[in-house]
Amino acid sequence: MGLPDTRQSETLAYGNDVRLSDFTLALRRNWIPALGLILSAIVALWFAIGFVLDVAHLRGPRPQDPDLKEWMTPRHVVMSWRLPPQVVFSVFDIKPHVDKRRKLDDIADDLGITLEELNVRLRAAAAVWRAVHR
Repeated sequence: MGLPDTRQSETLAYGNDVRLSDFTLALRRNWIPALGLILSAIVALWFAIGFVLDVAHLRGPRPQDPDLKEWMTPRHVVMSWRLPPQVVFSVFDIKPHVDKRRKLDDIADDLGITLEELNVRLRAAAAVWRAVHR
């Protein structure tokens, strides 16, 4: 005598004569963990797609010398324009360690010029520096 077939009694407990596959039976018994697995897979897929889209966006062409805005600081200009701090600080006529967090609209007001004029001065200085150093 062998062991009794438990699958047959389990399928009959659901009220049908058709045998369920082991996978379907496992899903019916453990539907809460299965639902958690499906939801976690959806969340992981969501973050994976977001990551891939962010990487694709970051690999695009970086804007060269964006226009100056009022909220920018000299340090932001140094990093976004890829210029040495000495060039930016000399154009803005500021002290490197004292005024590096000031906003550009305050710097332009102190110089008595508009932000557009400051932008023109910086572009000219950047062109000269790049011509000499590249």
